[in-house]
Amino acid sequence: MASTVTVLKQSSVSPPPSSSPTEMSLPLTFLDMIWLHFLPIQRLMFYEIPNLSTAHFIDHIIPKLETSLSITLQNYLPLAGNLIIPSGSGSNPRMPEIRYLQGDSVSVTFSECNEVDCFSHLTADVARNCREFHSLVPELFKTVLMDEVDSSSDRVIPVLGIQATLFPDSGISIGISNHHSVGDARTIFQFMKTWANLSFQLHGDRDSVSAKSIVSENPPIFDRNLIHDSKGLASVFFQRWNGIIEFVKTSNSFSVDDFLNKINVNVRKTFVITRKDIEKLKSLAIKNGERLLHLSSFTVVCAYVWTCLVKSRAPSGEDVSEQDPELFSFYADCRGRMNPRLPETYFGNCLTHCLTTSEYGKLVGEEGFQTAGELIGKTIHGRLKSSETIFSGAEKWMEGPTSANLGRDVGVAGSPKFSYYSMDFGWGKPKSFEFVSIDLTGAISLSGSRESDGSVEVGISIPKPKMEAFSTIFREGLEAL
Repeated sequence: MASTVTVLKQSSVSPPPSSSPTEMSLPLTFLDMIWLHFLPIQRLMFYEIPNLSTAHFIDHIIPKLETSLSITLQNYLPLAGNLIIPSGSGSNPRMPEIRYLQGDSVSVTFSECNEVDCFSHLTADVARNCREFHSLVPELFKTVLMDEVDSSSDRVIPVLGIQATLFPDSGISIGISNHHSVGDARTIFQFMKTWANLSFQLHGDRDSVSAKSIVSENPPIFDRNLIHDSKGLASVFFQRWNGIIEFVKTSNSFSVDDFLNKINVNVRKTFVITRKDIEKLKSLAIKNGERLLHLSSFTVVCAYVWTCLVKSRAPSGEDVSEQDPELFSFYADCRGRMNPRLPETYFGNCLTHCLTTSEYGKLVGEEGFQTAGELIGKTIHGRLKSSETIFSGAEKWMEGPTSANLGRDVGVAGSPKFSYYSMDFGWGKPKSFEFVSIDLTGAISLSGSRESDGSVEVGISIPKPKMEAFSTIFREGLEAL
């Protein structure tokens, strides 16, 4: 069953009015527009705090979380605003934008879960039902694919929602949902890091806390002119989204109920690939003594997980054949590859799409891991080798539905570069981290490990029979290195 929570307080947290501009508008670049109707991104962190009472949570923790969030938002105004999707279409439609007006706020839910041993169960190193986590993160919005929308009026969608849940005598969880069009993982991570640092200072009872003092050296950059769109892809992608929505809503091949039912039938578990295992995988990836292109931790971790997932198909009862297509897709941060380079603090999306394909028979074979590593490495190298190749073929990124077997497309959420275990709100580092949104997207999640030693955490959300097969294949493969 899902974790049962009781709402203690519903807050609307705004930036301090005296120190913030009255409004801000950010047009969506073509790199933002890709995510216009994507599902919300949901992250969840658990903090172990023994002997924590409801009274202390209400009287001390809630006010400090609200205050630190408000101060943080003065530097991240768009996150307090909304995504505006204009009504109508035509040859020259109005374009979506992120808009902040004075008085806009972030909805923050403070709740409590009193189920016995709920905290220890949710943070345990075992497979758990996905539905148990979704009451701990804000829903934020329903994608247009699942909701009846009045096409005659503009659609106003909050871009950020937060939920803090108390587990009495055990700890706290912080759940964050964001609309992907407002920013990629680096953008949201930097916001979360700033908020956590401010909260840490407040919980240390320091007299003067200023978000500007924390971000003054690396403030977020909002300049959309840094993203050049000579082909007018933002408008093209907006129109293509309309076509995709119409296709999905009229297609018999897509069922909203079946899609949402993933939460009920899937289980999730976090696997760790240690720094030592990563080095062994890199050695194994060297095929016939020839070093692979882009032999990185990301490459070998993805190659290993991809092949383990493919190998778990048959044991879990899926119908397979040697020629079945297998797809692996991911997005790469390209701020440092642009010409001129974008600052790391650029606020928004700056990701390029990478896709590689193979066949079932090749990936389950004796050299399946090496094959996967070679394909992923070549894809990364080909995409990032120069500023000219970063967005090569971008006009084809949203050509609409294809006949590809999407059930065999493994995607990636997050990056090993971002360790959410560095988020200390004043209670120490998290006990565990979950990328909740992969329950619906079907992606794997990657993040830095709790030990901060170069190990990588991999989040998996799949049906229980497949998880059992995957767990065995994953463990035995690492043991054999």
